[in-house]
Amino acid sequence: MPHRRAAKLERATDEAEPDGETMAMIYVDFAVCSIGVISSVVAAVFWFYASRIKVPDNQDTFIGELQRISRWNARAAVAFGIAALCAAYIFFQFLELVPFLLGT
Repeated sequence: MPHRRAAKLERATDEAEPDGETMAMIYVDFAVCSIGVISSVVAAVFWFYASRIKVPDNQDTFIGELQRISRWNARAAVAFGIAALCAAYIFFQFLELVPFLLGT
């Protein structure tokens, strides 16, 4: 009897292993999620850095510092845009599972 259980368990684990296409999609989803997380953190760091730049009272350097702040804000916006695209990709991947999750 123990041999039958072991064979049945082995057959069940073999059937549960994903195929090559599924594994590729898992890797793609993981990569997109990782890129999204990293770019979110980068955007937060850039925006924090831009907010910490001191604007001097001197009119000669005032415009230059505002331009510097603007460049850091632009970099942060690009990083956040990448994060938003990654989040949208994962959201639309999830929408494909909704009928399965609802049982329809």
